[in-house]
Amino acid sequence: QVREAFEYAMNREEIAEVVWRGDATPVASIVAPQTGVWMNPEIQPLPYDTAEGNRILDELGYTRGSDGIRAAEGHKMEYEVITPTGVQGVQRTFEIIQKGLDELGVKVTPNALDDTTAFEAILAPDNKYEKFDMAMWSWVGYLDPDFVLSVVTCAQWGGWSDTGYCNPEYDQLYLEQQQALDVNDRWNIVHEMQKIFYEDAAYSVMWYDPQFQAYRTDRFTGYNPQPP
Repeated sequence: QVREAFEYAMNREEIAEVVWRGDATPVASIVAPQTGVWMNPEIQPLPYDTAEGNRILDELGYTRGSDGIRAAEGHKMEYEVITPTGVQGVQRTFEIIQKGLDELGVKVTPNALDDTTAFEAILAPDNKYEKFDMAMWSWVGYLDPDFVLSVVTCAQWGGWSDTGYCNPEYDQLYLEQQQALDVNDRWNIVHEMQKIFYEDAAYSVMWYDPQFQAYRTDRFTGYNPQPP
Protein backbone atom coordinates (compact mmCIF):
# COMPACT_ATOMS: atom_id res chain seq x y z
CA GLN A 1 0.00 0.00 0.00
CA VAL A 2 2.88 2.37 0.67
CA ARG A 3 4.36 1.65 -2.74
CA GLU A 4 0.93 2.21 -4.27
CA ALA A 5 0.70 5.57 -2.51
CA PHE A 6 4.12 6.48 -3.84
CA GLU A 7 2.96 5.57 -7.36
CA TYR A 8 0.35 8.32 -7.16
CA ALA A 9 3.17 10.82 -6.58
CA MET A 10 5.01 9.84 -9.78
CA ASN A 11 4.26 12.49 -12.37
CA ARG A 12 5.20 10.54 -15.48
CA GLU A 13 3.68 13.10 -17.83
CA GLU A 14 5.85 15.87 -16.39
CA ILE A 15 8.92 13.64 -16.57
CA ALA A 16 8.22 12.83 -20.22
CA GLU A 17 7.70 16.49 -21.08
CA VAL A 18 10.46 18.11 -19.00
CA VAL A 19 13.23 15.50 -19.07
CA TRP A 20 12.57 14.07 -22.54
CA ARG A 21 10.93 17.09 -24.21
CA GLY A 22 7.79 15.10 -24.91
CA ASP A 23 9.53 12.25 -26.71
CA ALA A 24 9.34 9.60 -23.95
CA THR A 25 6.36 7.30 -23.42
CA PRO A 26 4.94 7.02 -19.87
CA VAL A 27 4.39 3.34 -19.08
CA ALA A 28 4.07 0.93 -16.15
CA SER A 29 5.13 -2.52 -17.40
CA ILE A 30 8.68 -3.86 -17.44
CA VAL A 31 8.04 -5.15 -20.97
CA ALA A 32 8.58 -2.38 -23.52
CA PRO A 33 6.05 -1.18 -26.11
CA GLN A 34 8.68 -1.94 -28.76
CA THR A 35 8.11 -5.65 -28.17
CA GLY A 36 4.70 -5.31 -29.79
CA VAL A 37 2.12 -7.84 -28.62
CA TRP A 38 4.29 -9.01 -25.72
CA MET A 39 3.54 -5.89 -23.70
CA ASN A 40 0.36 -6.29 -21.66
CA PRO A 41 -1.83 -3.28 -22.59
CA GLU A 42 -3.81 -3.68 -19.36
CA ILE A 43 -0.76 -2.59 -17.34
CA GLN A 44 -1.26 1.16 -17.20
CA PRO A 45 0.36 3.78 -14.95
CA LEU A 46 -1.67 5.12 -12.07
CA PRO A 47 -2.58 8.78 -12.56
CA TYR A 48 -0.62 11.50 -10.84
CA ASP A 49 -2.89 12.05 -7.86
CA THR A 50 -1.22 13.11 -4.63
CA ALA A 51 -4.62 13.47 -2.94
CA GLU A 52 -5.15 9.73 -3.41
CA GLY A 53 -1.63 9.00 -2.22
CA ASN A 54 -2.26 11.05 0.90
CA ARG A 55 -5.56 9.25 1.49
CA ILE A 56 -3.81 5.85 1.45
CA LEU A 57 -1.12 6.97 3.89
CA ASP A 58 -3.73 8.62 6.13
CA GLU A 59 -5.73 5.39 6.28
CA LEU A 60 -2.58 3.51 7.22
CA GLY A 61 -2.24 5.84 10.19
CA TYR A 62 1.04 7.39 9.07
CA THR A 63 0.54 10.89 10.43
CA ARG A 64 2.59 14.00 9.75
CA GLY A 65 4.87 15.47 12.38
CA SER A 66 5.37 19.16 13.10
CA ASP A 67 7.90 19.25 10.24
CA GLY A 68 5.35 17.86 7.79
CA ILE A 69 7.08 14.49 7.45
CA ARG A 70 5.03 11.39 8.12
CA ALA A 71 6.02 8.63 10.53
CA ALA A 72 5.44 4.92 9.79
CA GLU A 73 5.71 2.35 12.58
CA GLY A 74 7.62 4.88 14.68
CA HIS A 75 10.09 5.78 11.91
CA LYS A 76 10.12 8.97 9.89
CA MET A 77 9.34 8.45 6.24
CA GLU A 78 12.71 9.77 5.13
CA TYR A 79 14.55 7.75 2.49
CA GLU A 80 17.76 7.87 0.51
CA VAL A 81 17.48 7.25 -3.21
CA ILE A 82 20.50 5.89 -5.04
CA THR A 83 20.80 7.80 -8.32
CA PRO A 84 23.37 6.21 -10.68
CA THR A 85 25.24 8.92 -12.53
CA GLY A 86 25.37 6.85 -15.72
CA VAL A 87 21.59 6.82 -16.12
CA GLN A 88 20.53 9.52 -18.55
CA GLY A 89 18.12 12.09 -17.10
CA VAL A 90 18.21 10.59 -13.61
CA GLN A 91 18.86 13.78 -11.65
CA ARG A 92 16.08 15.85 -13.23
CA THR A 93 13.72 12.89 -12.95
CA PHE A 94 14.57 12.54 -9.27
CA GLU A 95 13.73 16.20 -8.67
CA ILE A 96 10.25 15.72 -10.14
CA ILE A 97 9.68 12.58 -8.09
CA GLN A 98 11.01 14.33 -4.99
CA LYS A 99 8.45 17.10 -5.46
CA GLY A 100 5.59 14.62 -5.72
CA LEU A 101 6.64 12.62 -2.65
CA ASP A 102 7.05 15.83 -0.68
CA GLU A 103 3.33 16.43 -1.21
CA LEU A 104 2.72 13.09 0.52
CA GLY A 105 4.83 14.09 3.52
CA VAL A 106 7.66 11.83 2.41
CA LYS A 107 11.22 13.15 2.27
CA VAL A 108 13.72 11.67 -0.17
CA THR A 109 17.34 12.68 -0.71
CA PRO A 110 19.58 11.62 -3.60
CA ASN A 111 22.79 9.66 -3.28
CA ALA A 112 24.59 10.08 -6.60
CA LEU A 113 27.00 7.20 -7.21
CA ASP A 114 28.78 5.86 -10.28
CA ASP A 115 27.01 2.83 -11.72
CA THR A 116 29.34 0.20 -10.23
CA THR A 117 29.25 1.71 -6.75
CA ALA A 118 25.48 2.17 -7.00
CA PHE A 119 24.91 -1.50 -7.80
CA GLU A 120 27.22 -2.56 -4.97
CA ALA A 121 25.28 -0.34 -2.58
CA ILE A 122 21.98 -1.90 -3.69
CA LEU A 123 23.22 -5.48 -3.17
CA ALA A 124 24.89 -4.87 0.20
CA PRO A 125 25.57 -6.58 2.46
CA ASP A 126 26.54 -9.89 0.88
CA ASN A 127 23.83 -9.74 -1.81
CA LYS A 128 21.06 -9.41 0.79
CA TYR A 129 19.68 -6.05 -0.41
CA GLU A 130 19.31 -4.82 3.17
CA LYS A 131 21.07 -1.44 3.19
CA PHE A 132 19.30 0.65 0.55
CA ASP A 133 15.89 2.32 0.70
CA MET A 134 15.17 3.12 -2.93
CA ALA A 135 17.13 3.34 -6.15
CA MET A 136 16.68 4.50 -9.72
CA TRP A 137 17.95 2.54 -12.70
CA SER A 138 17.35 1.90 -16.36
CA TRP A 139 17.25 -1.19 -18.54
CA VAL A 140 17.71 -1.79 -22.24
CA GLY A 141 15.36 -4.51 -23.38
CA TYR A 142 15.09 -6.60 -26.51
CA LEU A 143 12.34 -7.42 -28.98
CA ASP A 144 11.81 -10.68 -27.10
CA PRO A 145 10.71 -10.10 -23.47
CA ASP A 146 12.65 -13.01 -21.96
CA PHE A 147 15.67 -11.05 -20.72
CA VAL A 148 13.85 -8.25 -18.95
CA LEU A 149 11.51 -10.80 -17.37
CA SER A 150 14.52 -12.74 -16.10
CA VAL A 151 16.03 -9.72 -14.33
CA VAL A 152 13.56 -9.95 -11.44
CA THR A 153 13.61 -13.71 -10.87
CA CYS A 154 14.87 -15.19 -7.60
CA ALA A 155 17.80 -16.73 -9.48
CA GLN A 156 19.14 -13.23 -10.20
CA TRP A 157 19.79 -12.33 -6.56
CA GLY A 158 23.32 -11.01 -6.57
CA GLY A 159 23.24 -11.01 -10.36
CA TRP A 160 21.04 -8.87 -12.60
CA SER A 161 18.46 -8.13 -9.90
CA ASP A 162 18.51 -4.56 -8.62
CA THR A 163 15.56 -4.98 -6.24
CA GLY A 164 15.95 -8.28 -4.40
CA TYR A 165 12.47 -9.17 -5.67
CA CYS A 166 11.67 -12.88 -5.36
CA ASN A 167 8.31 -14.48 -6.09
CA PRO A 168 8.19 -18.27 -6.64
CA GLU A 169 4.91 -17.98 -8.57
CA TYR A 170 6.51 -15.50 -10.96
CA ASP A 171 9.58 -17.74 -11.31
CA GLN A 172 7.46 -20.75 -12.23
CA LEU A 173 5.72 -18.77 -14.94
CA TYR A 174 9.09 -17.58 -16.21
CA LEU A 175 10.16 -21.18 -16.75
CA GLU A 176 6.83 -22.02 -18.39
CA GLN A 177 7.07 -19.16 -20.90
CA GLN A 178 10.54 -20.38 -21.87
CA GLN A 179 9.25 -23.88 -22.50
CA ALA A 180 5.92 -23.03 -24.15
CA LEU A 181 5.69 -24.48 -27.65
CA ASP A 182 2.60 -22.55 -28.66
CA VAL A 183 3.07 -18.81 -29.15
CA ASN A 184 -0.40 -18.05 -27.81
CA ASP A 185 0.30 -19.99 -24.63
CA ARG A 186 3.52 -18.05 -24.16
CA TRP A 187 1.68 -14.78 -24.85
CA ASN A 188 -0.78 -15.52 -22.03
CA ILE A 189 1.99 -16.44 -19.61
CA VAL A 190 4.07 -13.35 -20.37
CA HIS A 191 1.03 -11.12 -19.87
CA GLU A 192 0.25 -12.79 -16.55
CA MET A 193 3.83 -12.31 -15.39
CA GLN A 194 3.62 -8.60 -16.08
CA LYS A 195 0.40 -8.38 -14.08
CA ILE A 196 1.93 -10.16 -11.08
CA PHE A 197 5.03 -8.00 -11.08
CA TYR A 198 3.01 -4.81 -11.50
CA GLU A 199 0.77 -5.68 -8.55
CA ASP A 200 3.78 -6.53 -6.37
CA ALA A 201 5.19 -3.09 -7.26
CA ALA A 202 8.89 -3.79 -6.83
CA TYR A 203 9.49 -1.21 -9.56
CA SER A 204 7.76 2.03 -10.38
CA VAL A 205 8.36 1.97 -14.12
CA MET A 206 8.42 5.55 -15.36
CA TRP A 207 8.90 5.70 -19.12
CA TYR A 208 10.51 4.29 -22.22
CA ASP A 209 12.90 6.80 -23.69
CA PRO A 210 13.07 7.58 -27.39
CA GLN A 211 15.37 5.65 -29.69
CA PHE A 212 16.06 7.89 -32.67
CA GLN A 213 17.57 6.80 -35.96
CA ALA A 214 18.78 9.01 -38.78
CA TYR A 215 19.43 7.99 -42.39
CA ARG A 216 19.49 9.51 -45.87
CA THR A 217 16.23 8.95 -47.67
CA ASP A 218 17.88 9.43 -51.07
CA ARG A 219 20.07 6.36 -50.52
CA PHE A 220 18.19 4.08 -48.15
CA THR A 221 14.58 2.96 -48.52
CA GLY A 222 12.36 0.17 -47.29
CA TYR A 223 13.49 0.27 -43.67
CA ASN A 224 10.64 -0.29 -41.22
CA PRO A 225 10.65 -0.14 -37.39
CA GLN A 226 10.71 -3.51 -35.66
CA PRO A 227 8.47 -5.10 -34.62
CA PRO A 228 6.04 -4.06 -37.40
